[in-house]
Amino acid sequence: MLITHLNRLPDHAQVLPIFNRANKPVASAAYVREHKDAFDGRLENTRLLHDASMQAWEDWFAVAGFRPKRFTHGPVFPDFNYLFAAVLAGQGVALCPVEVFGWEIARGDLVVLSDIATCTDESYYIVTTERRPPAVTQFVKWFAKRVSEPLV
Repeated sequence: MLITHLNRLPDHAQVLPIFNRANKPVASAAYVREHKDAFDGRLENTRLLHDASMQAWEDWFAVAGFRPKRFTHGPVFPDFNYLFAAVLAGQGVALCPVEVFGWEIARGDLVVLSDIATCTDESYYIVTTERRPPAVTQFVKWFAKRVSEPLV
C-alpha cells in the first residue's frame, strides 16, 4: 500500500523511517568517464533518463535554478526498476533517491553528480500494525538493522 501522508494512518499503526527520499542526479562511473566533456554542472548536455514522466527533472532544474534549453530528451521509463537498470548500464543520468542506493554509490557503480536534491522532505517507511505475526516483527528488525549498517 502506498501511503502518501503519515497523518492519515490508523491509530494502531507503527511507523519506522527507513530512508530519506532525497533525489539527486546520478550516473554510472562508465557514463561519467565516457561523457566527461558533457558535464557542465548544469547537466544540460547529458542524456537525461526519466521515471514515468519528465516532472522530476523539471522539479530538479527549478530547485537548481537552471533554465536548460532542453531537458525533455532521453527515454521515459514506466517503472523505476527499468530506470535504475538503465542508469547502471550507462545509458544516461537519472534522478535517484541516493540514500536508497548507498551501496551502489559506495562501491563506485553510481556517481552523484550534484549536491542539489529534490524530495528532501519525503522518506520511505515500514508501516505495520501493533498486532503483527512474529515473523513480521523479525523481518522489520532485520531490515532496519541491515539498512542502518555502514556502507563499507
